[in-house]
Amino acid sequence: MTYSLQSFEADIYCAYAPSHSPGERGAYMSAAIKRYKSNRVLEVLLAIEDVDWTPTLANNIITRCWGRSISRPILVDAFGKEGRTAAFKSADIDRQDELIELYKRDIITAITHAEHEIASSLEKIKTLKANQ
Repeated sequence: MTYSLQSFEADIYCAYAPSHSPGERGAYMSAAIKRYKSNRVLEVLLAIEDVDWTPTLANNIITRCWGRSISRPILVDAFGKEGRTAAFKSADIDRQDELIELYKRDIITAITHAEHEIASSLEKIKTLKANQ
């Protein structure tokens, strides 16, 4: 899953289409924000090479660090392996506490950075829309 800042900005820009009601606009914006933050979190985990990632292990780490989950299909796409079943647990499942200790700061930093980028992008798009 790759959802860049440019993709996020394009989605937000489209959310301001005149055909969207304020409620629809809010729903589109909320979904785009969650997608962007989720992608930043996934980038942190995908950069860690010495872990036997599974969708379940990734979900447990993300939930405990961030307080929310990421869509299961997205986790399966990022961390699932062909032929691997739920019965074949991660070799690192017992290291969850250690992994959280090691990477929680990186995950929180990625989310905080994403929030700053989001705020900046929203302000930029509001300015563009106001000048049209």
